[in-house]
This record gives sequence, structure tokens and C-alpha cells, in this order.
Amino acid sequence: MMYQTYTKNLDAIVRFGDRGVISRIDETIDNLIEPMINQAGAYDLVLDMNYQIYGRVPNVPHADLPPEDITITATNVGGNLQLSIEGPDALLNGIYYSAPANNIKSLTIRGSGDNETIVINGPLGFGGAGATKAFTIDGRGGKDIVKIVGLDRPGDFYGPVNINGGAASEGNELFFDDTSSSTNNTYDVTGSHVTRRGLTQMNYANFSKLDVKGGTGQDIFHALNIPQPLKLGLAAGPTADDKLYVESGFLDDPTLTNFEHLFLSGGTLKLVTNSLTLTTFTQTGGTLDGAANVTVSKVMSWSGGTMQGTGRTEALDWSVATIAGPVTLTARRFVNAGAGTWAGAIGGGGGTLENAWSGTLNATGTLAGDLENSGLLRPGGAGSVGRVTVGGRFSHSGTLAVDLGPEGDASDQVVAQTVTLSGTISPAAVSGSPAKFYTVVVDQSAGGGGAFANAAHGAVLTVGGARYKMLYEADPTYWGRAVLRAVADIGDYAWQDGNMNGRQGELVPAEVTVKLHKAETAEVVATTSSGPDGKYRFRDVLVGNYYLVFTPSNSDWWRFTLANAGVDDADDSDADRVGGFTPAFTLVPGVDNLIQNAGLYLLGKVGDRVWGDANNNGLFDGNDSGVGGLVVNLLKWDGTVQDTMTTSPGGYYMFERVEKRNYLWNRIDYRVGFTEPPDYADKYGYSVA
Repeated sequence: MMYQTYTKNLDAIVRFGDRGVISRIDETIDNLIEPMINQAGAYDLVLDMNYQIYGRVPNVPHADLPPEDITITATNVGGNLQLSIEGPDALLNGIYYSAPANNIKSLTIRGSGDNETIVINGPLGFGGAGATKAFTIDGRGGKDIVKIVGLDRPGDFYGPVNINGGAASEGNELFFDDTSSSTNNTYDVTGSHVTRRGLTQMNYANFSKLDVKGGTGQDIFHALNIPQPLKLGLAAGPTADDKLYVESGFLDDPTLTNFEHLFLSGGTLKLVTNSLTLTTFTQTGGTLDGAANVTVSKVMSWSGGTMQGTGRTEALDWSVATIAGPVTLTARRFVNAGAGTWAGAIGGGGGTLENAWSGTLNATGTLAGDLENSGLLRPGGAGSVGRVTVGGRFSHSGTLAVDLGPEGDASDQVVAQTVTLSGTISPAAVSGSPAKFYTVVVDQSAGGGGAFANAAHGAVLTVGGARYKMLYEADPTYWGRAVLRAVADIGDYAWQDGNMNGRQGELVPAEVTVKLHKAETAEVVATTSSGPDGKYRFRDVLVGNYYLVFTPSNSDWWRFTLANAGVDDADDSDADRVGGFTPAFTLVPGVDNLIQNAGLYLLGKVGDRVWGDANNNGLFDGNDSGVGGLVVNLLKWDGTVQDTMTTSPGGYYMFERVEKRNYLWNRIDYRVGFTEPPDYADKYGYSVA
């Protein structure tokens, strides 16, 4: 190093450029840089705040302490390296050194106390034979600021660069300012060095704050091994397409400016007060933490790592978001407001996956936290069934678009805690599925103590001509489930078959009660009655196997007509003659069964009056009167007695509810026989003619 000792009078000292106050300077001053030196050959230059700027007062303790709040600037002016001082004492300010930079092999700047600012306003243009082209900065004290400005041209720093904030890192700040660069640059920022690729690595230590600013070209930053106490600021230039890669370390609430793209693959990025607005965000590992938000306008890709903290990560309504687990969501809200796809496991718990009102989320996987849907949620994506398992709450107020498959397949949605269904459910059938189901299951066995809330039991939805009903059912494995099942209607008509031909020609309605039974268990599912027009309808019946039982309103007088007469099943009677049972039938999705009819006929009456024909003219007239007590028999044509009664005192008799057809549906012919009891003629004075 070049050190010189001068013994001069005060005039010579001032003439050599020393800005010291006369009262603070002794005639003997050592290690003072000679101003405007014109020395031939190469040399290493050392600027020491304690000695080479202000000098010192010998044998006077503390009287030689340099002032604080000064700025030391090294810059190249016209090929000369200039070292200047600026501080609160105007008498001390000015240029302290100026000499050809090409003669300088290296530069060392040493501070003294606290609150110093050291500025390298490059390029400095080092040269000289055997030059290392290195520089060293040592702040020595605390609360020092070091600024490296304008590292734009190759060759600025070829040798080793070492920057030490001072005795303590607290309050020391380091700035790398590359805003004058117009090229595309890549920066590696770590806990020990900053490198603009293509230039020498710049090592640093004992700083609590680090700021790096890029230029006007495309800036790409890589953050690696950042220690948590370090307050980091990274700023890209105004040009679009600037990128930040967070690869390792702990970025504790950094200030990140002008970045369009963020890639998080390792370490922790904790955003507390500084939110981010990005064009793309890709997380393949590491941890996103903190209360601040990340907003993504175009592409959000999450395939690894953890999102936690109380902030939110939001993919806006014109973006595309992809979640490909396994990933972890803990105490944070992930919001999809655009076109989203979720597949795989989202672990953690305590976090919320929200599909916003403007979002479409194709989903298959497990979620340890809560799922909120106010947009369009498609378990499995369009055209295929898919299972979504939610470890927390499932709140649905938007549209749930489900593709329906056989019961028990992957279309079940399992939820461990509360299920709130207040939105629309839009089902679509998957071709080839024999039965159509979609279930939202509350899994109390998972320990969540789940329950359904605010959902419309029995709500019916229509898609593609088929209807589906949401039902709450008990489940042998789970606490319960809301099941979306295909439904259809059953009906149609009960009529009086006056001509007893088993066909609907008369169009006279009949009054009946109709019970719907499950074919497998005979369980009564529902009961209804025909209306004034003879029509009845069971609406929104779950698809399956059933039969009907018709009961006439007055079963003493009405019987069922011939069943299955003719070839048109919509025009005949389906109830059997004995009990009004229909054959079992299968109700299928999308097809209402409106051909279950019942024809009935009214039983007959046989009777009138027996009278005494006083004038024997065969007419009831004059003084004729009824004859009571006479035995009357209703007989089939073959003489078989069907019924017997006795005439009333007025001679009246009536056989009621007389069957008109036999079991073969043949007409039954009847005749009436009258029998005189013993002593009838003596008692009544008549005999049967």
C-alpha cells in the first residue's frame, strides 16, 4: 500500500487539499493522501477515514474522532479516480484525491464511525501493471450505507470485490444500483454475495438490508440462501417480462418491484406488508407465507410446496390456474376466479380453496381444509366423474356441475365437516352408466362432527330431459350424505269401464287411491288419489323397480276391469282384478312412466217388488199391495243359488253388488226364484203365480 508521511506548515497542508479545520490539525500529519498526485507507475490505493481524510491530533484522546453523517464517493472523472467527501461541515467537504485511474491496481476504503455512506459510482476504470482490479470496502461502524452504482459495462470489476458493513450488521445497508444498464441481465442474490452474470462476484457481510436494482432490459433475479434477518429489496426495471426465482433461504417480507413473473421452488417467501401483482406465478416447492396477497393476472401454476399465512393467493378472472398436488394449503386462501384445474392432494388443513363467482374449477382430489364455491365447480372436469374429498367445510352457493355415474363410483364427494348447499347443481350424464348418482357425503367418522346446513332437501334439477333430486340419506359408513339421484314421474288415469271391455272408450273418471310400492321390499313409497278428471301422478320418483296398488273409493261397489286388453298399453288397464296390483315395472332416468292405468266397473243390482195382483191383470194397480215375507233367491242360470233374502213388508227386495263377470271374464246370467214359506197362503192369502 502507498502510505506517505508529510511534515509541512499549515499553508502547505491547505495547499495540498486537506479540508481540515485549522484548530484540529497538527503540523505533523501521517498517512495523508497527497491531493492531485501525479505519480508514475501502478499502486494500490487505500482511503482510511481515520487517517487519510481528516488527519488526527496526536496525544489528544478523542479529539481526532472524525465526524459522522458523511458520504465518501469514488468515481471516475475524465480518466481520473476521484475520492470526495460530503458531510455536515462544509469546511471539510470536497475532493480529497484525484489521480489517473489507470495507475491504480486496487482500491480499499475504510470507514471509521457510524452513519457513514460509501458510494462507488462506477465504472472506476482501474488499470496499471499487475492490477488486480479489486476493491474492498469496510464500513467498520454501524448504521453504514454502501452503494454500488452503475455497473453497466463489462470490465468494471474483474478482481475480487469484498464489502463489509462494519462491526455490527444491524442498521448497515447495501445497495447495488444497475439502473443505467440497458442490456438483459441475470442476477444471483444470496446471503453472501451479489453477482450480475458476466461480472465478478461481489461478496458482502454484516448488512441488515440489501437492495438490488436492475436496468432497463429484461431482468432475471435468482434469490438463494437468503438469511432471515436480512431485509431484502429487489427491483426490476420498467421493461416487461422481468422474472424472480426464489430458490432457497428465507425472504422475510422483501420489497419486490416491477416483477411480472415469480417462480418459487424452495425456501420461504414471507409477504407481510408487501403484496405482489404478477402476470404469472409458478410454485413447485418452498413456502409462500404471510398476511400479504399475491394476485395473478394470467397463469397460476401450483405443483409443489406450501401456501400458508393469513393472506390470499388469487388467480384473476381472465387467468388460468392449475393445482397439481401434492401441495399444502395451511391458513391461507387460494382463490380461483378464472379457468382453474385442481387435481391431487392439498394437505395442511386450516386453509381455504375458493372458487370465486367468476371462476370455473375442474376438480379431483383431496383437500384438508375448506372448499368454497360461488362459481362453477366441476368435480372430475367436464365429461367424466370425479371424487372431491374435503376435510373441512364445503360451502356451495354457485353451480355444481357434476357428471353422474353408477352409485359407489368415484363421483362421491366426501366432506368431513359442515356442508352448505344453497346454489345450483347442474348434472350431466356420463354415457354408458346404468344408473345416475352424485353424492355429497358428510363423513362423521373422520372426526369432524359434520352436518348438513341450508340445503333444500328434495330439490329437483333437470338436464338433458332427465331430472335429478338431491336427497339426504343415512349411510352405513358415514354420518349421512346428500345424494343426487335420477328421478321420473309415474301416472296416469283411472276410469269407469261401462262396457267392461278393458279399453278407455268411455272417458268417465273413477275415484281411486294409489299406493306406490318398491318391487324388492313391498315398502310403500308414496300414496296419492285420482283427481276429478281421473288423473293421478307420482312426481320425481327415484329410478328403480316399483309396482302400484289401486283401491276404489268404494270398494264394496267397484271392481277392476279386464287387465291388459288389446295392444296399446297406454289405453288399457294395468290393475289386476283381484287386488288392484299392477305388474312390477322399472322406472329409468329421463323417461316418465305415464301408462299405469286402472279401469273399474260398477257392480249390478237385481230386485224390485212382490205384490198381490188383486184383479189378476199382471199390473201393479188399484188396490194391489206389496207382499212381505216371501223368500227370494238369486240364482245363476245353472240354478246355483248366489244369494237369498226375504221381501220387506211392502214387498220390496234388492240384491246389491252383483258380479257381472266370472273369473274367465265371461258374462254371468242370473234368474230370480221366489219360494213360499210353509202356511204362507193361509197367512197371507196369496200364492206365488
